[in-house]
Amino acid sequence: MQNGLAFLPQTVFGSFMMLFATRWIARLLRPHRSLAAGMLLGIAGILVIFVGIHTNFLVIVCGEVLVGAIASFIVTPMTTVVLASVAKEYSGIASACLNTARQMGGVLSVAILGTVSSSQSLFPGVQISLFITAGVLLLGFFLSLSAG
Repeated sequence: MQNGLAFLPQTVFGSFMMLFATRWIARLLRPHRSLAAGMLLGIAGILVIFVGIHTNFLVIVCGEVLVGAIASFIVTPMTTVVLASVAKEYSGIASACLNTARQMGGVLSVAILGTVSSSQSLFPGVQISLFITAGVLLLGFFLSLSAG
């Protein structure tokens, strides 16, 4: 139960942002810029969590809040970019492909990061997983800038 409660700040803040901030973000930033900002927030959150595992839990909570904000910067703009890039008659197929890619990304990330984390002792495994995640976010940041 403690592990579940440890992720509560990320879940609560992420849900709040998705409900109340997504429209504001969409008006403020073009989709590619929003994607890049979300990736940078994720990198910052991962780095703060990394510092937190060496200091205290409150620092980890701050990192979780940043990571929780990612979805509001990424989900809607990613859908917008995908659907705007295809003809209207192919929007259903494009939406299905995007959903499949999201699902596969989630499955692969859990499998890869879980394998890395379990193959090491707890702290080194978590640190390696954090660095892998930050690297993927950095790649996403550069890809979102190059596509815009």
